[in-house]
Amino acid sequence: MVAINTNINEQKINRKSEIIDIVLFIVISVATCGFALGCFGFELDANNNNQNTLVYRMRGYLNLPLLIVVFVAYVALIGLLGYRRYKKSRVLPSKGIWIMFIAGSLLYLLGPVTAMYGNQLHSFTCPFDGNIYQVNYTYSIMDRFLTWFCNTMFFSYFPFALTYFKTFDKTYMSKAVHFAFYFLIGLGISMNLYSHIFEFQDWLHMGENIMSFAGHKNYYGFYELLAIICAAIYFFQKPNWFVAICLPYFFLNMLIIPSRTPLVLATIVLIFTLIVFPIINRKKYPQFSRYCLIVLGCVVILGIAGVIILRDKIASILSQFGDLSTMSYRMDHWKMAFSMLNDPYHVIFGYGRVPFVNIYLDYQTQAVQYLQQFDILEFAHNAYLETWMYTGLLGLGVVLSQYGYMAYMTIHLLKRRRYFTMVYIVIFLCFLLYGMVEPRMLFSFDAGNIFFVVVLFWPLYLDYCNCKKEESPKDLLLHQLD
Repeated sequence: MVAINTNINEQKINRKSEIIDIVLFIVISVATCGFALGCFGFELDANNNNQNTLVYRMRGYLNLPLLIVVFVAYVALIGLLGYRRYKKSRVLPSKGIWIMFIAGSLLYLLGPVTAMYGNQLHSFTCPFDGNIYQVNYTYSIMDRFLTWFCNTMFFSYFPFALTYFKTFDKTYMSKAVHFAFYFLIGLGISMNLYSHIFEFQDWLHMGENIMSFAGHKNYYGFYELLAIICAAIYFFQKPNWFVAICLPYFFLNMLIIPSRTPLVLATIVLIFTLIVFPIINRKKYPQFSRYCLIVLGCVVILGIAGVIILRDKIASILSQFGDLSTMSYRMDHWKMAFSMLNDPYHVIFGYGRVPFVNIYLDYQTQAVQYLQQFDILEFAHNAYLETWMYTGLLGLGVVLSQYGYMAYMTIHLLKRRRYFTMVYIVIFLCFLLYGMVEPRMLFSFDAGNIFFVVVLFWPLYLDYCNCKKEESPKDLLLHQLD
């Protein structure tokens, strides 16, 4: 009896220790975003009686005291987690991964070492009027160092994650991922409820000002897209009626939200789920398979009925999709930003986030008088191009290598007949498309990267680790014979 009680106590202690380690891992993942944040400050707000108002700007680095706190916490927590995992499983950081990371960091250090300092004059040929515009920017040693430091610390998360993620108990890590899914689903529902209450008139008239508490319609659409993606992945992994209902619920809400890109991607995810789930789970989950077919039929019927009954309104909405003005001004920003890649140094090493934002704003301000319907922005509306601008081809190569590793994991799962992996392929492609027209994407140098990591990278890597764990020499032999 004493031995049994001792064993139960040890299990409780191990379970508690595992949960603490996973929480540390999540905190470290969130802390990584601090290296990609801009600066906080106070400005006089004319709309608020000229009161000092807290504002956030991408034009500067995270305030130095906050950056120091983030760095110390990040390193200390990684050290603590590494020590705890070594005591528990004798796992040391992967030498190969960290050697590659250190070599890449030293190579990237050539940027600030070989860079010019002081006041530098940049000359850019505008792609629209052919004029040459000159922008002055003063590079300090601190400026160059912070660019290298923040980029390096941000990308250090990925070798860290690859090292320790696979050491966690898969049951508890799965619960953590599912908790994150439910959090984002709950966030999406909360935003909808807020919007239904405080933007009721806009919902009745399908207005253009629906944005919930996100502050912008595209941010609102982005969070709703994340919610429907979380519901789709959870539905494939562990179907239940709550996430099953969430799929059409979020889609119907997104039909009204005036954010086109998230709606198109959400439609792809929903249709894929409703068609593919019954195909691969017809025998395992017959009730949910029937549900998918019923919802798919309802979507088709309601779509036809909507075209007939709300013909004028549907035509108005479709005309907005046909309106390429927003796409045109995005392409204008791509051309403007790309014209800044006019010398080998910046092609290879990039400008760094803060120098790029400041130079780009000045460049736009000078050229905007010759452009119509051109909004001056702090970003180029293309996450791939911005990654190139921030970190050069070296940083873009790191991102592409991470995409390659995700492709390898996906192929490995498909070879083992884990057909639910197809949902990851669709979501990955959706994120790639999203990054082409928005300043956010998976593994980009952006604080919002944590959402992409939680929604796609974590669940895919978890399924890959589970698959590798279940493989035995006998299983591999049978698979090869098959």
